[in-house]
Amino acid sequence: MGWWQSGSFRRIASAFALAAVSSPVALPTHAEDWIFTPAATLAVTATDNADGAPKGLEESDLIISPTASLGVLGRGARVQLNLNYAISRDEFVKTKNDDFRQNLLGFGRVELWEDQLFLESEASISLATINDAGAITTGTRVQQDNQTQVTNFRISPVFRHHFGSWADSESRYRLSRAAFSQDNNQTGGTPSNSVTHSLTQNVNSGPNFGRLLWSINTLTEVTDRADQSDPFKRSRAALSTEYVITRQISALNSLGYEQIEDPSLNNTQAPDGLFWTVGARWRPGPRTDIRAEFGHRFRAPFWNGSASYRVAEGTTVRVSYDQSVETNQTAINDRLSFIGEDALGNIIDVRTGLPINPNDPAFDLTDQDEVFLRRALNMSLSGVSGRASYSLVAFYSEREGQPSGQTETSLGGTATFGWQLSRLTALSLQSSYRSQSPSTGTDEQTVNVRLALNYTLTDSVSGSTTYSHLRRMSDNPTDQLQENAISFSLRKAF
Repeated sequence: MGWWQSGSFRRIASAFALAAVSSPVALPTHAEDWIFTPAATLAVTATDNADGAPKGLEESDLIISPTASLGVLGRGARVQLNLNYAISRDEFVKTKNDDFRQNLLGFGRVELWEDQLFLESEASISLATINDAGAITTGTRVQQDNQTQVTNFRISPVFRHHFGSWADSESRYRLSRAAFSQDNNQTGGTPSNSVTHSLTQNVNSGPNFGRLLWSINTLTEVTDRADQSDPFKRSRAALSTEYVITRQISALNSLGYEQIEDPSLNNTQAPDGLFWTVGARWRPGPRTDIRAEFGHRFRAPFWNGSASYRVAEGTTVRVSYDQSVETNQTAINDRLSFIGEDALGNIIDVRTGLPINPNDPAFDLTDQDEVFLRRALNMSLSGVSGRASYSLVAFYSEREGQPSGQTETSLGGTATFGWQLSRLTALSLQSSYRSQSPSTGTDEQTVNVRLALNYTLTDSVSGSTTYSHLRRMSDNPTDQLQENAISFSLRKAF
């Protein structure tokens, strides 16, 4: 049992959250540039498939879920913090699935020495599905099996130095931790808990180099996994350049060497060695930025690129394609690299400008400790028009096990539409789809639709009524399932 599952940790977390929502004296709502938002939420959900069981085995239930939460948004002279934490208790009237669940998402930064030494951190706690062919449900609630709580955090001291107008450097050490709890039925199947140590050194050119922009990057990383005797290691050194030919066009190239080591690989199987890329960047106007590169990496032809186009104020289309080598643990850790905030202080994915998912939306966790070569195509669109807001996120991912060569693919997306009906009421519709072809097993398609009516009752009290529908289609009839659920919730902010 991990420390995050221990009774003492749960009691401490519960007491902290309870104090936050019950005592405005303990946590002032405003202090200089700091805003504390404690809140309490009560949700009641009626579902026709409480356990996410296959067709014919469904069992209906009523679920009562109280939640205590705390949001912290801090802006000090040398401190920045944005954090949301919640602890919930799901009480099932009929089935015996009662348990706590936690959710945490946040990042922070402290300036220790003016303009030079910083301490940065990111963290998340969330529930994740172990096997997409197992039990799944419409919303975020505890399950007896096929579910793990993922605890993920990183902390890194950073030293930055300016060499006048010639160059800027950044030296960083990062400690990362990814931990996966066992489900209540101890069915196993989760990746190993891991600790990662990494050292990076980046040197970027200054304005004295004019049209020639260059950077030197090095990485040394070691990931220790609880169930593996030897660590996963990777190291890399690369030189990248961008030469500005005109205001619109730049020439890109890179040259480097990387080494990847894992107990499952030998010297001839590791996707490492010398790599190079050449490409171009095109910026025909202030709204458009397109970059494309081709070369050789991971012992195979290599492509990557990105494009963004600002359709109008507040509306941007983004497309990207990349290839990488990862494990389940490093993939989870690396997702924290994309955490940020928008102008309103909402925590977002900086690649899309939309709320961030701390877990991998494309693949589950069944391939526990394998090394993967991953190819990922992503697209996002978000915007606001009058009373309407909308977003679309789509992806196609393929990962190839090393050295097994087994390949699995995932295709999917999420579309969200919101409409402000009046000053106090809003309607939102979200629909998601995913088609997965695992390396072993059967193809599956999952559809999840959610319709919500949100309403403001007072300055501090809000509510929502939500209908959710989940359907999983599979080549294996025993893996097919569906669920309908309706939920009512009230939230009180203090």
